Amino acid sequence: MCKTIKTRYADVRIFYYLCNCAMNKEKMNQLRTRRITAVVWMTLITGTIGAQNFLNVKQYTCRRQEEGVLVSMKVDFPVEGNVALLRSVDQWICKTLDVDAPKTFMQDRFPELLQQSCSRYLQESGKSSHTVEITWSFEDPGCVTFESTIMDKDSVTWTTEDCATFSKKDGHRITAGEIFKCDKQQIKQLMWQFRGNLAMEVPTASQLYAGDVGLIDGWVIVIGPAVRHSGAEYRIRYEVAEPYLRTPKGGDYYSDSPDKG
Repeated sequence: MCKTIKTRYADVRIFYYLCNCAMNKEKMNQLRTRRITAVVWMTLITGTIGAQNFLNVKQYTCRRQEEGVLVSMKVDFPVEGNVALLRSVDQWICKTLDVDAPKTFMQDRFPELLQQSCSRYLQESGKSSHTVEITWSFEDPGCVTFESTIMDKDSVTWTTEDCATFSKKDGHRITAGEIFKCDKQQIKQLMWQFRGNLAMEVPTASQLYAGDVGLIDGWVIVIGPAVRHSGAEYRIRYEVAEPYLRTPKGGDYYSDSPDKG
């Protein structure tokens, strides 16, 4: 699945005024041709520049079953974009799949790595099922976010969730300190407020741990503890969290600029 960038342009209306036949029909046609050509070139150039700022993503799947063990994987993998960003996302995805990332980014090798991960779990996991889903969840001009959900089922089901947001400037994974400007205790209070249906292992917010943090449209995601989770997503409403965030100017969710609130 590849992201489609949609750009809208205002209607272009060309008005001509004929004053006492000062311009003949041939000159009018020449002027019209020049103006239309200019508009077309501006449209193509602007659309190309906008598309280059966003990832192209392709979905890969792997599903195998042997001797009662089912392994199912579905991964949104970036195939085109900023080199540093591609490298960082590639490393995170490979870590999530428990395979070694190539030293250099090679999109053509990913199907082989996915099969390798699938085969390893069939041979080593000892679980009745292993499900992995990695989703391209959010992107704006400053950052891009991928989420992962891993479910291992045997006598009980264990879930591991993660949310990784990457800077488009240099590809680094954005940390909690780059998103929040408050202390850990305030983050824990927000997590407790938005724990939803997650079953808690602790009786109070202060006993939670606040792990990695990510951004998706309308939400701040914090990874923390929950019953039968190796990491659970706490989805905090952006407008509630906003007073505690390092919000950039201009309305984006994230900016590498130090000029943030």
